[in-house]
Formats: sequence, C-alpha cells, structure tokens
Amino acid sequence: MSISIGVLEWLLLHINGEYSLHSVLWQFMPSCPECEMESNNNGNTEIAFSHLDQEEFFSKETRPWSSTLSASVPHRWSQVLLVVLCFALLCGLIGLGVHYAEKSNMSNSLEAKNKNISASMFSLQRELAAYRDSREYDGVWRSHLGQSYFFSSEKMNWMQSHYYCISRGDKLVIIKSAQKQRFLVTSISETHWIGLSDRGTEEQWHWVDETPLSETEPQFWYTRADGMHEPDNWTEGGDPHGEDCAAMGDEHGALNQWFDASCKKEKKFVCEK
Repeated sequence: MSISIGVLEWLLLHINGEYSLHSVLWQFMPSCPECEMESNNNGNTEIAFSHLDQEEFFSKETRPWSSTLSASVPHRWSQVLLVVLCFALLCGLIGLGVHYAEKSNMSNSLEAKNKNISASMFSLQRELAAYRDSREYDGVWRSHLGQSYFFSSEKMNWMQSHYYCISRGDKLVIIKSAQKQRFLVTSISETHWIGLSDRGTEEQWHWVDETPLSETEPQFWYTRADGMHEPDNWTEGGDPHGEDCAAMGDEHGALNQWFDASCKKEKKFVCEK
C-alpha cells in the first residue's frame, strides 16, 4: 500500500499547521526497516509498505497528529454552530423587517380610510346643513309653554318627515298631554304626521324617542259611531303592510283625533325641539 506524501501534507496542513510531514514520518521511520521512501512520476514522495497494513504501521503511539485532530473537531463543530446561529438570527431579523413593513402599510391604509370617512362625514354634514338652510322657511315656527314647534308647509311620507326633523336637530312631535294636543289642533288646518308608529311590531306603538305608548297617558284615537276605533291597520287602502304610522286627523278632517295611516302617504308634519 502507498500513501502520497502530497496528500498527507495537505491533510496535516488542514488539521494543524504545527507538523510537517517529514518531521512526523522520520520519527518512526528508523524503527521501520520495511518502509521505503521513493518518488513517483509526479515528483511526490511516497512511502511503500511492503507487508504492513495501515493500522499496524500507524499505531496509536506513532500518531503524533491524532490528539491534534481530536482537539480540532469540537472547534470546527463550534464554528459550524456559530454560522448556523448567525444565519438563523439573520432570517429572524429579515422576518421582523417584513412584518414591520406590513404593519406600517396596514397602518397607513387604515389612516387613509379614516381620513376618507372623515371627509365623507364632513361633506354629508355640509349637505345636511345646506339642505336645512334651503328649507328653513318651508314652514312656520310656533312656541308654546317655552317649547318650539315647526309646522311644515310641504308634504312628505312618514319616514321622510322623521328624517327631516332629525336633520334640523328636532324630532316628530310627541304628545303626552291634553294641553299639548289642544295647542297642536288649533295650529293646523289639515292632517299632520306625529311621532308615533308601530313599524317595529304590530300593535306595539312607540314614540320616536323609543318610549312606548302608555295606557296611563292620554290617547286621542278616533272612535266611530259603530264603536270601532283607530288604530285598525286597514290593509285595503293600497298598502299591503297596512297602517303603521299615526297622524292627527285624516283626509276628512277630525283633526282633534289620531288615525293610523299607511306610512307611504304624504302629509304635512310637526317637528319639536
């Protein structure tokens, strides 16, 4: 068996630079009469072993590099581990950077949406104010017992009347006293919407401030001569949903009485502050 001196020199150089191959070999060559050194065709020195195998020739006692090799292995593993940890740290930093960029983009997007919503709300408020101002004189304001009432000159359905009052900072009128009822009756000459409906649940009447119509409070529903009375939720008037909104009077008069009517009908209305 032959071992190239050039290969061994390369191996020793990468294991530990303290040993030269010749210094190592000649430590045991004198005790090895059967070993010969010769040059091959490439100019490299070779050691020829006539009948010795490698394990016998390189015994533990004649391996000067064995301890150096053993000491260098843990050092190399620590270097590999350090490289792996640095790579993991770099990946973590990149991930954090990407996450921060995504959060920043999301924050910017939400901020832009918030600005758009604010701008839309501001525009809507301006339109409402302009709408209110343009219609400021489409009715008559009257005061009673320190409270102000707006009597419209235009007709709207019940929902339009409701939202018109809200746009002015008011509400459809709520009647919980006979005195207030009398004042309103003397101020109108035709039917007007009031702030009472059972649009949420049939036969459960509520004012626009969400308070229910109480049995202990005065009610002014119309009663016919045959004993039948309002509200009757009549469904033959062209609205399949019946009559879910209340008004003072109807098309025939009786302004001092309440009638249920189709919310789609257009009537004048009363707002109160």
